Amino acid sequence: MESLVQIPPEPLDGLLRTQRREQAAEQDSEQQVNEKYGLERDAEGSNEAVCVDKSSSEHCKGDTEGQELANFNEEEDYVSSYLPITCYSILIALGGLVFGYDIGTIGGLVDLPALSARFGDSVQTGPAKFSPIVKGALVSVSCLGGFVSGGVAAKLIPVIGMRCTIFVSMLLYALGNTVILLAPSWEVILVARVFNGVCIGLTTITCPMYISEITPIRERGLFTSLNQLFTTVGIVIGALSILFSATRYYPADN
Repeated sequence: MESLVQIPPEPLDGLLRTQRREQAAEQDSEQQVNEKYGLERDAEGSNEAVCVDKSSSEHCKGDTEGQELANFNEEEDYVSSYLPITCYSILIALGGLVFGYDIGTIGGLVDLPALSARFGDSVQTGPAKFSPIVKGALVSVSCLGGFVSGGVAAKLIPVIGMRCTIFVSMLLYALGNTVILLAPSWEVILVARVFNGVCIGLTTITCPMYISEITPIRERGLFTSLNQLFTTVGIVIGALSILFSATRYYPADN
């Protein structure tokens, strides 16, 4: 009877070795899954995993009642001083100021008597004026440049970076304004407005993206909204500048 219940030692050792190999394979597989989906052990070292990546929250396991499993790394998100980030964000958001200033000025600029008398294409009675078609083209042609640059920005930013993209866009805007100042006719102004639109399209995409990259996760929405705030401020400044030009600066010509 004893020989019937005894297990030879060799098969038992082989079975243990097989079980250990299976356990090691399971641990390696679990570790690979954790690294892939951003999982980590909880503070007590239990087998339950908590999710640290919101994009992979469907792969998380554990108790989710009243708890948010997808959390960012608070140590990496710690900021000792918000002054540098605030200054950088305001500086980058000036791209929105340029956009707003362009919106606030162009609508009233084409109606200034001094400008239309010099570049107007319609001469019927009295001083020259812009025809409705030319006036609409001067105002809206920048949207064409913004449409083109908005599509190009996705390919341009990975190549030269966001800072260089903003720098190039500001150069284009300065070039467009310089051409407008030296323009002999409204056709040249029309072409220069396309350069302004290219700048606006690039900055509209790049500036909020750059701000979101350098700001902490907790305050990312706050800092990113500075771009929209400066766009609104730019519209007000542009409108006031046109009002000042039309009513007080050389009133005889305007």
